[in-house]
Amino acid sequence: QLVSRFRARFGDDIAVLHSGLTIKQRDAAWQRLHQGELSLAIGARSALFAPMRKPLGLIVVDEEHDSSFKQEEGFRYHARDMALLRAHRAGAVALLGSATPSIEAFHRCESGATTLLTLPERAAGQRMPEVEVLDMRRTGARTGTHPLISGPLERALHECVADGKQAILFLNRRG
Repeated sequence: QLVSRFRARFGDDIAVLHSGLTIKQRDAAWQRLHQGELSLAIGARSALFAPMRKPLGLIVVDEEHDSSFKQEEGFRYHARDMALLRAHRAGAVALLGSATPSIEAFHRCESGATTLLTLPERAAGQRMPEVEVLDMRRTGARTGTHPLISGPLERALHECVADGKQAILFLNRRG
């Protein structure tokens, strides 16, 4: 979907780099980038090392907080950090995008090492979701429920089910 959006805007002169390519396809894309035939590369972690012939102007790391940017086998690196390094060395801009920035990225913004840019509204004018933060020490769990489920959450779940809808809970706890 992302590649098709870029192709609609920039045409077919895009190198798409990912592990699903054959060695021949990957080599052809790298050669075209190296020769300057292509100016735009989209891909996974390894796209960061693409041999760009023309001066590099922008590196975008979408969802920079995602743990999949860590390469754990062979040459170990974090693609987010390598993107910052490559952009710095090339005199390019590195754009790290995330709705939930990593602690490291947020700290770099607070310390002035990078600039925080925010989007005050959602794309296409969509409404922001309602969010309520509860202090579990004050609201606590209702008697007989799980200690991670507050009274307001339990009531909201009951209303959701009563309306014939479904709910998915994501708890930031392991196990």
